[in-house]
Amino acid sequence: MYVVTAAEMRAIDRQAMEEYGIPSEVLMEHAGKALADAAWRFLGEAGRRRVVVFAGKGNNGGDGCVAARHLHNRGAQVRIVTVDEPERYGGECARQLDIARRFGVEVVILSRQNERKVQIHASTADLIIDALLGTGSRGEPQGEVKTAIELINASGALVLAADLPSGVDADTGAAPGVAVRAHWTVTFGLPKVGLLFGPGRELAGGWEVADIGLPAQLLNRGFRRYVLPEFVRSLLPERPPRGHKGTFGRVLVVAGSRGMAGAAMLAAQGAQRVGAGLVQLAGPEQLHDVFAVGVPEAIGLPLPQVNGTVAASAAERIEEALEQATVLVIGPGLGRGDDVRSLVLRVVPAALAKGVPVVLDADGLNALAEAGGPERLARGRSGAEPALVLTPHPGEMARLCGSSAADVAARPLDYAAEYARRWGAVVVLKGAPTVVADPRGSLYINSTGSPALASGGSGDVLAGAIGGLIAQGATPVAAAVAGVFLHGAAGDLGFAEPGDTRAFRPHMAGLTAGDIARRLPEVLARLRSGASALGPSAREQGAGRKNERVE
Repeated sequence: MYVVTAAEMRAIDRQAMEEYGIPSEVLMEHAGKALADAAWRFLGEAGRRRVVVFAGKGNNGGDGCVAARHLHNRGAQVRIVTVDEPERYGGECARQLDIARRFGVEVVILSRQNERKVQIHASTADLIIDALLGTGSRGEPQGEVKTAIELINASGALVLAADLPSGVDADTGAAPGVAVRAHWTVTFGLPKVGLLFGPGRELAGGWEVADIGLPAQLLNRGFRRYVLPEFVRSLLPERPPRGHKGTFGRVLVVAGSRGMAGAAMLAAQGAQRVGAGLVQLAGPEQLHDVFAVGVPEAIGLPLPQVNGTVAASAAERIEEALEQATVLVIGPGLGRGDDVRSLVLRVVPAALAKGVPVVLDADGLNALAEAGGPERLARGRSGAEPALVLTPHPGEMARLCGSSAADVAARPLDYAAEYARRWGAVVVLKGAPTVVADPRGSLYINSTGSPALASGGSGDVLAGAIGGLIAQGATPVAAAVAGVFLHGAAGDLGFAEPGDTRAFRPHMAGLTAGDIARRLPEVLARLRSGASALGPSAREQGAGRKNERVE
């Protein structure tokens, strides 16, 4: 499923009307009907029928008026609140408002004189539909629209948003002023970027995508993909029945320093738990007794050390090990200093020169940033499969590209796409959600994961898992996309209830990185078997929050 901006969605709508001959009123009818269907589900749970629709002056308001008409026909007690005189409404919205009135739906104008009346209607409603702005939000809401949003948020009613909560920027998820706090959002055609990032992610509550009759040819294309289970299943490397440990690749993990042995072991476990055939764990020689106990299945490679970190002189031994490696994972817990920086700058180019893909994480990224950034590394051929995977969180990304962590967190898609292209590398920009950027232009927005992943060592497991998938034959891009999904699903799975098919749970806490690694085989088995209990479906995204007020 692809993700679009407001302008891209308008272009799809326009193309559907102009090239396929679909009238705009047909699209609006489908959108409003989908909105009414979702409202009816929630009203059925509540057992009550009082609905207030806040309708703006554009197409979003028209969708709300269609929904009001359908709900009225089903026996609900419906009122439409307008933010101006109905005579000042125009286009298809005005037409749908008039039709709703003819059906017998009461229309109330929000004005200074009527504000108290509207407040009473909102506070006594069982459900409010926000059809004020949708994807038309730009900047801070003003005037009666601002008042309407404030009344919705103060109502205490269940809130259903049409397309996008009013006040949320469809292209970024930003909410520069007051914005509707929805419990559920019905978005039309395709999900909007603003549903997935920034405050919009929380303000939308749960969300579903409604089919409004747009041609599949227009929907099944784009460069931003929302990653769902069926797509990840297609990326997984095959497991031939007659395979052996040599079949499934050899991961060389260079990691660990004094006080950070756990990071190295978690990376090794991540590779093992996704099915890598062999894992060789290389780190400071003083840690190898610890490694042997913590990850007994890994092959040890003790390296010379300086002040608790791997010495620069270890590069020769690592290069020898690369002769047998399928992939190199370097950086988790490696430490900081001149020796580490020299090691990374020698070993990573050596691996790429030998045709060994590299997953560079944590202190490996820090070493690269200190040395001037990924520009120091040789780029691959234009259009060729990238061989380097970088896995930064926003702070590491900021150091790599000379920006601020706040700006990276505010514009993750832009940063991931731009620097993947500049560096010729796959960029895994960790966050909520994590974004994977292919230097050839594609973006992948992950659908799994929760605050449960906010635990020390979680990123080390992810780096190892990506390496483990590459070892088995996945391309670096596919391994990054699948690894991020599996890693998030393993966190979600830790909180799933027996028989519950919805992985998402709010306010998750207490899961450790080791728990995530241990659950990876189960996640893989479920995914390969086609189980639906992994990640959201297009309809069930965020289902765990549908009855929870987002404060």
